[in-house]
Amino acid sequence: MIERDGIWHIHLGGRQIDLGGIGKGLAVRWAAAELAGAGSGFMVDAGGDCAFGGIGPEDTAWNVEAVHHLVDPRTGLPGGDGLAAVTVVAADPAWAEVWTKALFLAGAAGVRRRAESLGLAAAWVGDDGVVGSTGLLDALTIWRPDHG
Repeated sequence: MIERDGIWHIHLGGRQIDLGGIGKGLAVRWAAAELAGAGSGFMVDAGGDCAFGGIGPEDTAWNVEAVHHLVDPRTGLPGGDGLAAVTVVAADPAWAEVWTKALFLAGAAGVRRRAESLGLAAAWVGDDGVVGSTGLLDALTIWRPDHG
């Protein structure tokens, strides 16, 4: 870590690291821990990094949609070739953030293989609008037709 003008910067091999996504995941984790048990249900949303507990606003399970965009640090170009969105469901929102990015960077050609090899409950949407998911997500998902 390097301090410059009263601000600490984290570097790895001379390159600055942006912990924005991880920081949001951690903030969501901590906020959810504070809210757990405070009422019948809660939702914490920090720009796509989310945590839910209890009953949703319609006295049912929570219904969630999520979209991510990520630049591949290896190329400096937009990552996720062939993918529009990836979502990972995990008990810890910080880890969900990490795994979502790892899967997104695998692109459409590798997302299923990587998600299944890591044992993740994940869903993704291809650029063509086709939705894919791992078997582990089935028990956590209520699929509803779009009624426009």
